[in-house]
Amino acid sequence: MILITKNNRIDDAISSHTFQVQTDLVELESAINYQMDQSWQDDNVVLEKMEDIKEELNSFMKIGQTLGRLTKEQERELSILYNYLSTYPDYTGVPNTVLSSADRKKLEVLASNLPKAGWGMNISYSGDWDSFSEKLNKLL
Repeated sequence: MILITKNNRIDDAISSHTFQVQTDLVELESAINYQMDQSWQDDNVVLEKMEDIKEELNSFMKIGQTLGRLTKEQERELSILYNYLSTYPDYTGVPNTVLSSADRKKLEVLASNLPKAGWGMNISYSGDWDSFSEKLNKLL
């Protein structure tokens, strides 16, 4: 009984991380769209959200590896998403960072692609891995 309870808690933790990454992706899409509407008055908002996602992915991968609950395929998919997001400008911590027009355009394309993959405002998503994986493959 105790082993089943611990396994359920571990599975809940994995599901929670999956859900959080997806929530962060939706918030990123929203942040980019807001900045587009505001003529990119505060680029740092988008960069900070991107950093949040990468930190969450890093934490997710470490916890999953430590608990031994991620398959090699799941680890690979998380790593691919992390590397994909790393192709965008990094948050430097410097206030009032101004992105180049090329960087802004690249982020605008991402904001357009996220809802197409299934991560956007008013689009439901779940914490199960299969749904996450399917959306990830659509994005990439």
